[in-house]
Amino acid sequence: MFVLGKVLSTAAVLLCILCLAAPLKKTKAGQKIKGLRILLKPHVLYGWLLLVIGLMHGIMAGKNPGMISGKLVWMVLLVLLLAACLKSRMKKSVWMFLHRFLICCFCSRNRISYCVCSDILKLQFLFPPCKSF
Repeated sequence: MFVLGKVLSTAAVLLCILCLAAPLKKTKAGQKIKGLRILLKPHVLYGWLLLVIGLMHGIMAGKNPGMISGKLVWMVLLVLLLAACLKSRMKKSVWMFLHRFLICCFCSRNRISYCVCSDILKLQFLFPPCKSF
């Protein structure tokens, strides 16, 4: 169970990074590097996988102190993906504003850099271990 939890959290972090790196394919470097474009193309698939893996990670986590923030992040991601289903009914400018707003909410509630990265990468010398609030 412990190892599966670590695998799920690592997969969630990698998928989150891939989702957040999607705008890189529009840069000059992204246009030149073919592998980067191919890696970042399934942006929507990464989002849905992140939702499923996040749910599995939350179920495996049990009743730990960080569950409330994890539920909030998962619900923001769910709203983000449900809004993506309505993308065709919105103007592009409205959709991009909503998408970016929800991404900011997702990133502000997500403590990836503090908790998960320090735990996965064993960077306790840079970040102290997570404490419940």
